[in-house]
Amino acid sequence: MIPGGGSDSPSAHQHDALWQTLAQAAHIVLSPEQLASLHRYLDLLLEANASMNLTRIVDRSAAEVQHIGDALTLLPFLSTGPIQIADVGSGGGVPGIVLAIARPDATVCLIESTQKKARFLQIATVELKLSNVEVLSERAEAVGRPGPYAPTEKQVAFYQRLAASPVFSEEERQRALDWLGTKATRQTIKDQIDWLKRQVETRKPRTSGESAA
Repeated sequence: MIPGGGSDSPSAHQHDALWQTLAQAAHIVLSPEQLASLHRYLDLLLEANASMNLTRIVDRSAAEVQHIGDALTLLPFLSTGPIQIADVGSGGGVPGIVLAIARPDATVCLIESTQKKARFLQIATVELKLSNVEVLSERAEAVGRPGPYAPTEKQVAFYQRLAASPVFSEEERQRALDWLGTKATRQTIKDQIDWLKRQVETRKPRTSGESAA
């Protein structure tokens, strides 16, 4: 049992107003869905903490303030618009997962070298349906340098050929190339290549008079 109760307990939402106040400092209003995701994240974190060392804070009420609340205090310091965030040594996912929930327009990379912690982050990301989060189970210094983490020249060339297919609009092609230049790793480009291949196989080529769908 989680000290302080789970997300369905009467006391579970006592700090929602605090979270909203902290988010509003960055001109963000958390939706009911975002609040529910924050509570669900705490459920996952505290449940998993019973079998692995993710956090020393085991009381739910304290975690609502010291994990969620503290992470939300970072919001005013983040740039507006689409940004990239790296949470190095993410551990249980604070502040990265919290920021990913509060800022769905941000791309968040959770870097955690301990395999079991990285596995928890992957499970939590799937459970919370956070499509803007990537988990890398590597040491920070390895992720930060080229080598096995940078896309290979062959991957880049194949990706560019696929993006140049006439099935894509100029806007789609530019978005694909922008992604390649800023976010691609050897791991993520494989999924993007698979997606591009499916589009090429299922769409019909555009003619010069067709507009983007």
